[in-house]
Amino acid sequence: VAPEPEPSTVIGACPLTGGMSAAAGLRVITRWGEGVAVRLFASGGFGTVAPVLPDAGHILASWKPALGQPLDRAAVLAALAPLPAGSKVTVWHEPDVKAIKGSETYARMTQAHTEFAAIVRADRPDLDLVGIVAGYRFAPGQDLARLDGYIDPATFDVLGVDLDGIT
Repeated sequence: VAPEPEPSTVIGACPLTGGMSAAAGLRVITRWGEGVAVRLFASGGFGTVAPVLPDAGHILASWKPALGQPLDRAAVLAALAPLPAGSKVTVWHEPDVKAIKGSETYARMTQAHTEFAAIVRADRPDLDLVGIVAGYRFAPGQDLARLDGYIDPATFDVLGVDLDGIT
């Protein structure tokens, strides 16, 4: 039996105080060194444009657009414009947690991911679409079937697992 391949990209260094700015990304690069993987996140929609970070090894950028409203294609593309090819992008990080807690539904989250994916695939096919679920979902006793319908290969290139808080 052949050994499992190593993951091609591990995104693990978040800005210490969060955000999606050059300053936030540079804090990660300063702390961990050139070539580090940087996660940037906007607490709102696509009015926040991803920064240019030439010293980052990989970038994962995520946004939280309003749910239940169509995405503004021009705003999405403007927010994505500075990202180099191969960057990872997502909307609504850990939607499974929001659905389980009842603050959102899988249907609304899935709709946002599907619409975002259609824009990225049509206009920025050089970016990788990521779906990120909570790491505790993979602990013994958790029901992964509750993710059924959310994990759609047509919507994501990569399924990410956020291990934040996992011991």
